[in-house]
Amino acid sequence: MNRNTDVLSLRPSILVDENRSPLVIETFQNEVLRPILKFQHDLLHTYFKNHTAGKNMPVSNQEWSAYLQNCFSKDVNLRYFYIGLVAGLFTTEEMMFYKQNSSEINKRILQMLIQRLISAL
Repeated sequence: MNRNTDVLSLRPSILVDENRSPLVIETFQNEVLRPILKFQHDLLHTYFKNHTAGKNMPVSNQEWSAYLQNCFSKDVNLRYFYIGLVAGLFTTEEMMFYKQNSSEINKRILQMLIQRLISAL
C-alpha cells in the first residue's frame, strides 16, 4: 500500500481554468486544497453544526460570514482542528510544500472553508 497514491485517489476532480498561469500557491490551492475541502465537505459541515448546536445563530449570509470569521479568529483550537482535517489528507510532497508556506495556505484553507460553510447553511 502506498499512502500517497491512496490519498490522491480519494480526491474528486475539480474543473480549473487551465488558460491562466497561476502562481504556485494558486496551483496548490486548486489542485490540492479545493479537492480535499470538497471531499471533506460533509465532515466539515457536520462538525460545525454540532459545534454551534444550541447557540444563537446569525440569519443573513453577511452575518454568517462575520460570525465564522470571529469563530476562527478567536477559537484557535477550532481553527487548527479544521486545518488538521485538511492537512491530514496531504501527500508527503504536499506536506513539505505546506511546511514552507503554512501561513498563506492556512489563510486560504480558512477562506475557502468559510465560503463552504456559508453556502451549506
